[in-house]
Amino acid sequence: MLVALMGCDGSIHELARGYRICNLGQGVDATGVLRSDALDRVGRALEDFRSDLASFERSLGQRAAVRAIATSAARDARNASQLIELVRSLGIELQVASGHEEAGLCFAGVAHGFPDEALVVIDIGGGSTEVVAGTSASGVLSARSFDIGCRRATEKLLGEEAPCPADIERLRCWVREQMAPHFADLRARGLLDARLVGVAGTATTVVSVRERMREYRSDLVHGAEVTRSELRAITDRLAGLSLERRREVVGLDPQRAGVIVAGLVIMEECMTLAGAPRYTVSESDVLQGIILAVASQ
Repeated sequence: MLVALMGCDGSIHELARGYRICNLGQGVDATGVLRSDALDRVGRALEDFRSDLASFERSLGQRAAVRAIATSAARDARNASQLIELVRSLGIELQVASGHEEAGLCFAGVAHGFPDEALVVIDIGGGSTEVVAGTSASGVLSARSFDIGCRRATEKLLGEEAPCPADIERLRCWVREQMAPHFADLRARGLLDARLVGVAGTATTVVSVRERMREYRSDLVHGAEVTRSELRAITDRLAGLSLERRREVVGLDPQRAGVIVAGLVIMEECMTLAGAPRYTVSESDVLQGIILAVASQ
């Protein structure tokens, strides 16, 4: 959740940010259905967020424009209508964004913080990964959503416990097989001559683990750079731990411990395919993109 005010100059003044790991996509790749316990977790999280928003509305003396977006799990699930009705029961209309729409919103949020730069944005979610190239001036020049995410990859190939090297290699091969042609096209079009930016939980977790953050510091994470060797070292370290030990790692949200290894491997392969020695972390992402979209209406 992001609560923000838009300035007359187009700046975003962040009032509050919160997140809750609900694992909405748990089991969706195998069953094509959103689980009832996952829907319950989403409902509880949204009730809390709605209460927080109401407090801001009272303090500001004005109603907020609310927009809610669902992504990969809802796109894939046959019973996504149950999620839509659940959210509607809380007075919120939910939009299930296509992969292309999700990519565009994410890029808009990132580009807002990197004006006049060519960017390639990697957004690793639970069920999908978006790869978007463009500039703040030209907008999106290429966008692709892949059905490769940290939860999907964990359930399909790795499992939550310490994966064996062969399983990790299978994941690397799967990512390369799916993504290599797209990155080759980006290279042929000259779009990889750009800053590589990582957004969302996998990209940010690398920094919080590297810096051993007992309390997450958004101001230290945003704009941080991660080299390929640093990423590989953290991947190898976490992959060698049991799920229980991983949950104890300083800087790693225990609720993310089961899927983080898959996310790190996906990020590594994206860096390799892009030929990038490092990536920059952006805390501005799809949420800021949604704010900008609402403000433009």
